[in-house]
Amino acid sequence: MARCFKCPKERHGGDAGWYFMDVHDRRGGIARVRVYVCPRDYVLFAQSERSRWTPVLDGPEPGGPADQPALPAVAGGGPDDLVAALSLRGMTGWALLVRDVAEGRVRRLHLRQLPADPGIRHALVAYLKSAGAEIIVSRDLLPESLGAAAAHEGTPAD
Repeated sequence: MARCFKCPKERHGGDAGWYFMDVHDRRGGIARVRVYVCPRDYVLFAQSERSRWTPVLDGPEPGGPADQPALPAVAGGGPDDLVAALSLRGMTGWALLVRDVAEGRVRRLHLRQLPADPGIRHALVAYLKSAGAEIIVSRDLLPESLGAAAAHEGTPAD
């Protein structure tokens, strides 16, 4: 499943008109994030931006989900494993955040939402904390939603 990075639209099966771009790890690692855009948002791009995107062909894409094994486990993995798991699940924004924290560009986070999948949520919060990021959660996130990594509004997560 692919999600547009600009809107909540999802691509199902052979939906035509979708485009993708691979964003590679700046550190030279093998991690890559595949970013998708829906046809409606693609036409709003400037011509110079459109040249960076590749059309998604019907059927399995090379290097796409059909060529890859089952979703990788996220518990206990490093940032590259977490980025891979997030991007395969269509959580591009979270994958880019993990990459930015891993590369030291982001150290303070105010989270207003978290992924719904408990395994992803716990792996994400655990990695962000282990990387030294200061995490402040919104009051909308109840302590139950964070499980063991619970925190209250305005206080850093332990």
